[in-house]
Amino acid sequence: MNNQLFKSVKDASYQSCITSEKARDTASYILDVEPSFVDNPSKEILAQIKEGQILRYGETHEPKYYIIADGNYVPCDAKAKGAIKVDAYYAMSYSSQQFGQFKNEDPAKHGILKTIRDDINKYCSNRTRDLTASCRRLIAERSGIKKERSATKSFAVFITEMMDTAKTRVKTAQSRGDETADAKKLGDAIKAFEKVWKV
Repeated sequence: MNNQLFKSVKDASYQSCITSEKARDTASYILDVEPSFVDNPSKEILAQIKEGQILRYGETHEPKYYIIADGNYVPCDAKAKGAIKVDAYYAMSYSSQQFGQFKNEDPAKHGILKTIRDDINKYCSNRTRDLTASCRRLIAERSGIKKERSATKSFAVFITEMMDTAKTRVKTAQSRGDETADAKKLGDAIKAFEKVWKV
């Protein structure tokens, strides 16, 4: 937590307003480019969004340096002879298939990259969730729909939102190579559920 970013509570509140306005502007742009972003984002759009997220992650996370000793990756100073720079861009430069091969071919490298890739994927997932929420709010605003209070939201609305979230997440998971993400299977499961539930 960097409290030095703010001069006072008043300043923090002011900056919060700017952040909210930027989030709205970002959502507006995304929806103009991809109107179906919330329910059915294209793989191309998701890929571009993830590229931007990785870029920001790389700006806020310092690279790490290692030297290889007896097949192990040993942390070292950036100026050490033979130092290998491992940052977000390096970790994500490998395809899911290439990364998977390291598990047998180079377990030490796989372990180093996995820690970073997992953290990046979590970061990207959270930022995508934030962006989707901003888009939902803007869509509701444009439609003149008032947000329901959590206490009065019906269970049927919860079910619908849960399904929408699942549809978005499965596409995001597929874009990062998650083999357990099956959009067709999810779609079939939702259709079967709706026949019983009649949402």
